[in-house]
Amino acid sequence: MYLSHKKHLILSLILCVLVFIFPGCKNENQKIEYNTGNWNEDSLGYHRVVIENRIDADAVFVKVPWRRRDSEPWKKAIILTAAEPDTIINNIYCISSNNEEGHFVFQPVNGAGKYFLYYLPGKMKGRSNYPTVNYPIAVQTADNAWIELHNLKDSASVASLPEALVSSLQSRDLFNSFYPMEIIASENEISEMLDKHHGNSYLLFPEDRDHPIRMFDYLPQKWVKEGPSDKIGGEARKGEYFTFQVGLYCIDKDIRDIDIAFSDLVAGNNNIIVHHDSISSFNTGGINWDGKPFNKEVSIKKGMVQPLWFGFMVPQKTNAKHIKGELLIKPAGHEPETLKINIKISDKEIVNHGDDNPALMSRLRWLNSLMATDNEITYPFIPVERDNRSLKILGRQIDIGACGLPSRYLTYFNASNTQLSDKAENVLASPMTLEVYRSNGSKIYFVNDEPEFDHCGPGKNRWKTKCISSAIELQTEGYLEFDGFASVRIKLKALRDIDLSDIRLNMHVRKKFAHYIMGLGLRGGQRPYYLSWKWDQMKHQEGAWIGNVNGGLQFTLRDDNYERPLNTNFYREKPLVMPESWYNDGKGGINISSNEYTAAINCYSGSRSMKEEDELVFTVNFLFTPFKPIDTDKQWNTRFYHRYDNLDSIKEYGANVVNVHHATEINPWINYPFLEQEKMKNYIDDAHSKGMRVKIY
Repeated sequence: MYLSHKKHLILSLILCVLVFIFPGCKNENQKIEYNTGNWNEDSLGYHRVVIENRIDADAVFVKVPWRRRDSEPWKKAIILTAAEPDTIINNIYCISSNNEEGHFVFQPVNGAGKYFLYYLPGKMKGRSNYPTVNYPIAVQTADNAWIELHNLKDSASVASLPEALVSSLQSRDLFNSFYPMEIIASENEISEMLDKHHGNSYLLFPEDRDHPIRMFDYLPQKWVKEGPSDKIGGEARKGEYFTFQVGLYCIDKDIRDIDIAFSDLVAGNNNIIVHHDSISSFNTGGINWDGKPFNKEVSIKKGMVQPLWFGFMVPQKTNAKHIKGELLIKPAGHEPETLKINIKISDKEIVNHGDDNPALMSRLRWLNSLMATDNEITYPFIPVERDNRSLKILGRQIDIGACGLPSRYLTYFNASNTQLSDKAENVLASPMTLEVYRSNGSKIYFVNDEPEFDHCGPGKNRWKTKCISSAIELQTEGYLEFDGFASVRIKLKALRDIDLSDIRLNMHVRKKFAHYIMGLGLRGGQRPYYLSWKWDQMKHQEGAWIGNVNGGLQFTLRDDNYERPLNTNFYREKPLVMPESWYNDGKGGINISSNEYTAAINCYSGSRSMKEEDELVFTVNFLFTPFKPIDTDKQWNTRFYHRYDNLDSIKEYGANVVNVHHATEINPWINYPFLEQEKMKNYIDDAHSKGMRVKIY
């Protein structure tokens, strides 16, 4: 059963009583159409009920089987109009309302005819590309005298009223339609279905990709009508990445994980067309951002729905007309279920594996893309070169110390960062160190192995090393990429029980290269003489850049649990996942101090106790700046305009490159593919004819 609130249950009981009281509630087989209509959605919202009234009366009853999924619909405003949308009818009185249906009495001011009940009328604020929508709360608009005239608070009086009927539920367009995957099944319908499948702890609903599963706490009425199934069908074209989904409805008890297994997909002659290892189960695993495979636990609460998405590539050259196989779904602690797969293969071929059509969902395979993991370089950068412990990239050299942290950072950029010099300058005043202190304040000293290096292609070089003492072992892994990004991961392991006063990263930057700072709550500008900073979950601060025009260093402190924040518009909606090693229950922080020659950066973590075999991971990401010389002629001659606008106006303004963001006429959506190709091409061609360029943001 889907999750229900106490208010929902109370309202459901009231409605059950009303079924026997109101004559209009007996029409359970009333046929409702789902279609689209034309009206002003800005003032009335995107959804309405079409009501047919055949009686000229001052008050009529109507049952609205809207089957809504939104929370607490009884708290949201509605608007009733006559056939002309401008004629708003205030005399409408709510008898009862819940997610399944609403019971209303209204005054048909135009007599017999059509009336429209708009629900979910929203008030949109903010920019069109990042709007904020609020739904006004429900208030009584009906005149008290009219309510008293018809005694609408008395159930017997309401039962005597004539009844209007709902003929259709409309959305403003197909894009905003709830049909069919957001039309909820009723409690009674679900109960009847479960009675037919008594003893099942879960049910499976294979679903066409044209109908993505959108609800997790309700069942679609479509599923209840069709029932669960063990058959997966569909039609794919040659060369298509074919996707499909299975909805799992958890009935009996929570599911803590799911195992997925496929057979090979074979043609009629049992020739293997799709190998089982090449079929993706997107919910349970895939390829991570760094190109490494991962597995993911899928848990489902009782009463909830979990969509499971799958996909495979149909060979471009195949003579198969049908392919068949099996999908085994095995929830932990439950009996497994086997589904039969039978896919028809069309004689037609498809371009780009179907990626040009968003409805095919073929772009799901992009989640497992290995693009940009090949460690190739881009212009104007050069390959990473190694000479013993020295790693050389464009305009910079980073030497790796015995502990695995940078010991020197040489910059070859001149003072204006317009060209490279033959003379190098060291940005660091001394090697970086990770220092560990006992609770009595004494420092732990390590015996260091010689770093081992591994060439990972032209754009990347890795290294690793080990440092050991009687109480602590450090294992360091790091890499440097061609553009100047580096990451160092230090795993600290306790070899015996030990109390520590601090584990800290020390970096000393020469004063010449510590003129400016940005981060840790500071806007870009001159570095203060002293800075003391503490972790704050709501600020997403984890490091800073400190430097000058021709040499600088950005550092960020992380661990293995790092998660990227949401973009700036939703920045505060996802708090920072604290790195436990650095944060240490609020004991960690960063101090930046100064003397005559250097700026000292002390990233401390504070006191802690470690048991034997306990491990901590301290990760530091670096950006060694600058990245490349500035081409001043190109820089000053390139003028950006960040808005879709009339090209003549933009050119007159002085810009020659137009950045076209989403939510515009030629680029309505933020993701590939571009759906307004003709408009976009015409705009770009016009720009080129005027000596301008266009970037699609």
